[in-house]
Amino acid sequence: EAAAQAAAEAAGAAGAATEAAGASDAEAPAASAATPADSDDGLDPELVALTERFNAWFDASGPPVNLIEARPIPGMRIGTVAKRDIAAEELYISVPDSIIMSAESAALCPALSPIFEKIRAKYPRGDAFHELLFHLLHERFVLGDKSFYWPYLETLPSAEEMGFPLFYDAAMVEELRGSDVHGELLEYKSEVDRKYATVKKAIFDEFEGFDMDVYTLDNYRWAHAVLDSRSIWWNGARHLVPMLDLINCREGPDPTRVHATRLDATGRFANTHSPWAFKAGEQVFENYGQPNFTYFMYHGFTLDENTHDCVRVRLEMDGAAPDAQAVVEQLKAARFRGPSLPICVAPGAPLSAEAREFMRIAAGAESEAARAAVLRGVAREALAAYPTTLEEDEAILATGALKWPQSAPIAFRAGQKRLLHALIGAGDAEGTEL
Repeated sequence: EAAAQAAAEAAGAAGAATEAAGASDAEAPAASAATPADSDDGLDPELVALTERFNAWFDASGPPVNLIEARPIPGMRIGTVAKRDIAAEELYISVPDSIIMSAESAALCPALSPIFEKIRAKYPRGDAFHELLFHLLHERFVLGDKSFYWPYLETLPSAEEMGFPLFYDAAMVEELRGSDVHGELLEYKSEVDRKYATVKKAIFDEFEGFDMDVYTLDNYRWAHAVLDSRSIWWNGARHLVPMLDLINCREGPDPTRVHATRLDATGRFANTHSPWAFKAGEQVFENYGQPNFTYFMYHGFTLDENTHDCVRVRLEMDGAAPDAQAVVEQLKAARFRGPSLPICVAPGAPLSAEAREFMRIAAGAESEAARAAVLRGVAREALAAYPTTLEEDEAILATGALKWPQSAPIAFRAGQKRLLHALIGAGDAEGTEL
């Protein structure tokens, strides 16, 4: 490992803080529905040329298997399509490690490696996240079109093209008020900026070699968003994987079949098998198996069909109850961190053992009916926290006046409200387990 956890160490912060923003494995499309990809009519010529350059570069890397190619996708910017029919579970892409960006590739960068050695001498713990982030910034903004990775870097969206909540202005953040995500987004935005300030003080200001016209807050935010939204994980480490990170997200015929990428036996190629069958010319998708709040927070979109979706609510004990102090002590004894418990729940999905135990202690909810009553109350309180109703949100979206990304926070909160209404309805159904 190498480098800039230095920043966290110097500030006395936990190293885990650099990972707390979260990461997923999907490209960040502007919509969940694909547009047919078998025609170039009306496509942006620059995107057409860009994807052609990328495909040529990728093929030149010598992938043992590659059954897809990058294409402009209306409404999604870039995606991938099948070059021939692909069978379910067929190995359809094998990405050479020679073109994958990671902390390991960062350590091999001629410009950064000597700097990392100096940083490591002072901060031996290292920080793979920031090593990769620095590598990304160096290749994209220092080397630019002279970088080996340039055909890949060209495919990465700008901050404006991302449209992620990290880049929302105050008015768009306000559209999330009432949602649990509102506070989390504010904290996420602040945390990214705090991390930059810490890195700047401990690394950029202390070690020579960082061009501060490149390592700016805006560029740091962009790189952070790239890593949070596009990282593919294996062996406990994140990677930027050309071609694979262009594959857009959709739920397939088997919702339990979620994306997985693994190294082959040689450790030189990252292999991915097809989640379901695709015809030649069809857009290829992966199901990343995340709830919509994760997709929204780190990718800026939601899926209309998502069996992994859930709504986050907070279970609370009654602090005014006569036995409140005794309940607090019982919660402590059961290793709960406090008098409340955040959970993510969906109609028809079983509650976790932790949630059941919390309800038993905090609310005396021993039976399914009692737990259903608790959740009905929690769901009603969550709906009341929103300044708009579901009907009002749906009316706003139905006009079509708002385009993505302005429509994204409204679509997200509407989806959360639908889940809350469904929880209330499910709880009202006798014998229904929540």
